[in-house]
Order: sequence, then structure tokens, then C-alpha cells
Amino acid sequence: MKYQFTDSTNTVVFKFDDDGLARVSFLVDADGPHQDEYKAWLAEGNAPNPYVPPPAPPEPTIDEKLASVGLTLDDLKTALGIK
Repeated sequence: MKYQFTDSTNTVVFKFDDDGLARVSFLVDADGPHQDEYKAWLAEGNAPNPYVPPPAPPEPTIDEKLASVGLTLDDLKTALGIK
């Protein structure tokens, strides 16, 4: 079993079982059976894995940028008089 922080504030953890699947997530400073098990695990000298932020989204292409405002590349060329 291992735990990993799910956010940059380190207030929520996922509990992963030995098969690598996340079974439960919970607030680390709340009371309850998951927190009791977590606190015992910490007392044994363990530490959760750090939060890993998701990768930044890729830069949108020109076509995607134009589509976001309802235009196509041909529309832009026409508007600029370069068609």
C-alpha cells in the first residue's frame, strides 16, 4: 500500500493498494477510518509520494485558435486580402 498527494496543498491523498489501483481518496486532516490507517502508516516512518502536477496542455495550432473564434484559415486569408 502507498499514498500519494492529489493536490498541491497536500490536503488530499489517494490510497493505492499493492496492485497499484487507487482505492480511495480522503482529506488528511479529517477524522475517520481511512485517516486512522493513514496516520498509523505515517507513524511507521512512511511518507506519501508528492503531488505531481499534470503536464501543461500543448500550444493550440493556428487552425485551433481560429476555430475558437469561429474562423478558418481561408476566412483569415480572405479578410487579409491574401487569397
